[in-house]
Amino acid sequence: VVRRGILTLMIVGLAIYQAVGLAINEPNYIGPWCEHENSFLYSYASQTMYGNLEAAQNACSQIPSCNGITQEPNNNNRYTLRRGPKVHNTSPSGETSWTL
Repeated sequence: VVRRGILTLMIVGLAIYQAVGLAINEPNYIGPWCEHENSFLYSYASQTMYGNLEAAQNACSQIPSCNGITQEPNNNNRYTLRRGPKVHNTSPSGETSWTL
């Protein structure tokens, strides 16, 4: 009975951990880049906007002050290079960011 109780407690604990992780926007790793949903980085590293993520990633890797990329839904889903480096997990407009 004790073993079954411990096993049940472990399963419930894992479910809570997973739910909390999803609620706080845990990052998704895609290659060397880490995707952060519903987040943004402060300050632009460049005024140039990009139409796709790959072009923005290539440009970011060439600019020393670039610490990430933010996709802006209110700006035709353009990708912008950002200084960051802190990721803010409370985007009011549903932005998504990527960091190295």
